[in-house]
Amino acid sequence: MNEAELLRRHPFARGLSDALAQRLVPSARLTRFPEGAVIFREGGAADALYLLASGRVALEQHVPGRGTLQMENLSGGDLLGLSWLFPGGRWTLDGGRCDLRLATCD
Repeated sequence: MNEAELLRRHPFARGLSDALAQRLVPSARLTRFPEGAVIFREGGAADALYLLASGRVALEQHVPGRGTLQMENLSGGDLLGLSWLFPGGRWTLDGGRCDLRLATCD
């Protein structure tokens, strides 16, 4: 699967015209994160939007006195990284413990 095909299949792009979806292709790249990889850390600069194609990712937050808590699980068809849409955005959670295939838009 290439970037254009993933964009056409992803729920995020379903309502987009073909012309608009094609405009996104140059800013997209296919990426795979292996099991246990960390995509980003809480407090880091939000520098990409992720369109999840397959796999899963756990969103976690460190809570003093309680340790690391899993806040949410995302999987194929979901969006990850909406903080990227806002200038100066920061990650509010850790994104990791994943086995994931996705398109990254930056």
